[in-house]
Amino acid sequence: MALLFLTWILLLFFFITTGATILKLLRIKTTNALLTILIGLFGQCFVLTCCSFFLKLGLTLFLINFSIQIALFAWQRYAIVSQIKETILDVKGLAKWSKLVLLLVFVISLLKCAQLPFIIDNESYYIQTIKWLNEYGFVKGLANLHIFLAQNSPFHVLQAGFNFSFISDQFNDLNGFVLVVCSLYFIIEFEKQFKQNNKTHWIGLVLIFNILFFQFVNTPSPDLIIILVSQIILYIYIEKENDSSNFKVICLLFLFLFFIKITIAPIGLLVLF
Repeated sequence: MALLFLTWILLLFFFITTGATILKLLRIKTTNALLTILIGLFGQCFVLTCCSFFLKLGLTLFLINFSIQIALFAWQRYAIVSQIKETILDVKGLAKWSKLVLLLVFVISLLKCAQLPFIIDNESYYIQTIKWLNEYGFVKGLANLHIFLAQNSPFHVLQAGFNFSFISDQFNDLNGFVLVVCSLYFIIEFEKQFKQNNKTHWIGLVLIFNILFFQFVNTPSPDLIIILVSQIILYIYIEKENDSSNFKVICLLFLFLFFIKITIAPIGLLVLF
């Protein structure tokens, strides 16, 4: 479990660095490190998917990616540190019960990810797909061997790029990291809404469904991130100011979900509106 926690810290470095770089290039103004992390997930997912057509997602590509992130961090270090400090201040300002809920989500997610998954899809095609990506990348005609090997998602590519297959075959737990990040976002925004309006906002009630979400945290299922990030899109759409930065954030998050699973396309109507 301690080793898993260390991998999550490394994931944080990759995603917040990539996210901060994308924000800089697209001139998006936000101090929310959690949104930056989610945008970084999209950036890494897109780049790794492109790379997997030509390269296997193993140690060599990981080291190249890591070297690039170090250079990008040196470029964006002030923005990244500023966002992290802002998020730490938000966490410190949470009520005691909110901090307790956040701690429970974090600990239970770690414990759950340390266990073996039992979702049927994990044994039928998740693991096989990711193994092929680690060893060979995308293989033309692979689905001719078995139809399950055609059931791929860019989220599996993202997981293959960050499952540290050169160390162990037990780290397909990216969903656990995503759940913690999104839960922290829900809790912080819930408290902000409560302090401003003295009303219980629906964004905090999403945490109730963590009882169900915990079933997915130790499998590389694309469904969990679809459910969580779509709630963030709806929240920004309804509650945040209608400015260019929020619009760009919504667009990026929607494109991320659409890239992972095309059936999420109807939520794009919000962007068109």
